Amino acid sequence: MSDDMTPGDRLRMFRDAAGKSRPQLAGLMGCSAETVKAIEAGRRELTLSMAVRAARALGIRDLAALYGPGVSYTVVERPTHAAAPEVSRALLVHRIDDDEPQTDAYLRAALDSAWQVWHTSSKQRTETGKVLPRLILDARRAATRHEGGDRREVHRLLAQTYHLAQAWLAWHGDRELVWMSADRAYSAAQAADDPLVMARACWYYAALLRATGHYADAVLELDSAIPLIRDRMEEDRESAATYVDLEMHAALTLARAGDESAWARWEKGRAAAHRLLPEGYAYPQTRIGQVMVELYGVMVAVALGHGDEARRRAASIDPASIPSTEQRAKHLIELARGYQFLGEELGVVHLLGQAADVSTETVIYSPPARALTRDLLRKAPPANREDVQRLASRIGIQD
Repeated sequence: MSDDMTPGDRLRMFRDAAGKSRPQLAGLMGCSAETVKAIEAGRRELTLSMAVRAARALGIRDLAALYGPGVSYTVVERPTHAAAPEVSRALLVHRIDDDEPQTDAYLRAALDSAWQVWHTSSKQRTETGKVLPRLILDARRAATRHEGGDRREVHRLLAQTYHLAQAWLAWHGDRELVWMSADRAYSAAQAADDPLVMARACWYYAALLRATGHYADAVLELDSAIPLIRDRMEEDRESAATYVDLEMHAALTLARAGDESAWARWEKGRAAAHRLLPEGYAYPQTRIGQVMVELYGVMVAVALGHGDEARRRAASIDPASIPSTEQRAKHLIELARGYQFLGEELGVVHLLGQAADVSTETVIYSPPARALTRDLLRKAPPANREDVQRLASRIGIQD
């Protein structure tokens, strides 16, 4: 076995030797055949959890057989953040102190401010991490102390606070806390007795299902949320934005499962956005609006492996119009993935550098960006080597 083989190459070799098709292996690993295909093609990282499942399915006793020399970084792939211990403590502490609870008006203002920082700062994880622990504790305390209508409103805000915690923890920290945040948001949404809040909780829960390869379950979760808001979206802008978010989420989930019907869901959501959401509108939490809908079109094309289509769609989007520094950086990372499909390494380096200029922290903690950078370190020709090494150093990846 050559030392130059990638983990994807090794997975394909062991799968072939075991006489298993991609769908067969995917069934044993608990993911989609498209996920296995993407790993084998180098478009998706072979994470440690995926490697363990693959090893069990293929009778591999030593994970080194899948990773080989020189790629042991995968075991410690998930970086952490300095604020992670305080965020974790705020989620895990059992007894909240007896201080006077904050009012719902205070919590709403603090939460709105935190989401604004998340979407406008180039160091959104550091800046949000400064206020998130206190916000979590304040919202949890208020939820246990307020009564009546105030209690329902506080639970609405508590659910949104857990959504922010989930977004913050998604790429660093303890994975179990990400699931805890999603589960607690669900419970808070039920206590709020608000269909819109419940639909949002479904959206965030589906994000975790998609991230762990449970694509069919994620789509079912999203579809279960649509009836909650369907009758409200013509008159209520938040409900309309939530509906568009649900359709975009479903489109991307289907695309990552390799299902071309993703385009039908995207078109449905796009039509609703142009009919119900004013030009320039952006939902505070997710920034969904007409611009973000077009970004989803790029992401769907990338997920389906249509590099040319992704570039064509991206060409019509002015990055400056994207109402979120995090989403702007993610957009550039998605474009870099599209260029990778086409084998244009110089474009990948350039776009990742642009993403880091917009939000270095998004690139530092983005698994796709880190995977792309490590792939460049392995494959970059001498002419590009210095630029790749500079990028890797910038985001904390060892050559």
